Amino acid sequence: MTLRFHKKIYPKAAINEAIEAFEGLVSASVNRDGDYFVVDLVAQDDGDPIELAGEFRNFVLGTAISLRGE
Repeated sequence: MTLRFHKKIYPKAAINEAIEAFEGLVSASVNRDGDYFVVDLVAQDDGDPIELAGEFRNFVLGTAISLRGE
């Protein structure tokens, strides 16, 4: 599954923290495409890829907010 995060909203550090937190659940790679970070996720077990992607997005969002101190 491919997820896109706009660089003005989501710092790369938030994406990297999510990748670390989801280690063992997904394999992930990050690339840039213009103003976006593009994350390719692959579920490592029998986990539901849609559910994992949603949880990953939520983690990135929460971390981005924490990094801004809001």
